[in-house]
Amino acid sequence: MLSEFNFTKWFLLMLPMTLSAGPANIMGASLGATQGYRKSLPFIIGLALPAIIYSLLIGYGANTLISSYPFIVDGLQYAGAAYILFLAVKFLLPQKKSADKVTPPKLGFRSGFILSALNGKLLTMLILMYSVMLGSQSTSGEIWLMTFLLLITGTTSNSLWILGGDLLSRFFVSEKAIRSQNIVFGIMLLIVAVWLVL
Repeated sequence: MLSEFNFTKWFLLMLPMTLSAGPANIMGASLGATQGYRKSLPFIIGLALPAIIYSLLIGYGANTLISSYPFIVDGLQYAGAAYILFLAVKFLLPQKKSADKVTPPKLGFRSGFILSALNGKLLTMLILMYSVMLGSQSTSGEIWLMTFLLLITGTTSNSLWILGGDLLSRFFVSEKAIRSQNIVFGIMLLIVAVWLVL
């Protein structure tokens, strides 16, 4: 029942997972540093859409399918690691210069969508959320409520990481500093890609 939904339990479970350093948040910080917050909004929307879709699918029964066929999550994990590796390489390779300025990679809605859709951490987090929060008498209202709460906390978390990257970039204004920053974020993404396959 919706009236018995335990908001405290949900937030204690989900806030650490949405705020922690994962593929989406690390990429968000790097985008905030290179593109700024406003230009990263399409990326945030791209991240949110698969999260909403997966949340509703798992809430309405895909959890049983995924539990029966764990290779689905494994496959997404490997595909996600490959995509994160691709993004890391984009940051590590020297970027084109235009008018004495380093041009960082521009990533938007499509990159956010792909990153989120291939994010095995997202599926694991959703399965955990539903297995902890839903009982045998769960309602459609609870599924929609948790999806909405996930959207709010996930988007807020992504925004905080992007704003943090944007703030950090104000201290790194020279071409050399920007290049160093891209290398640091590229290495962080490489670590995440390796972590996903281990």
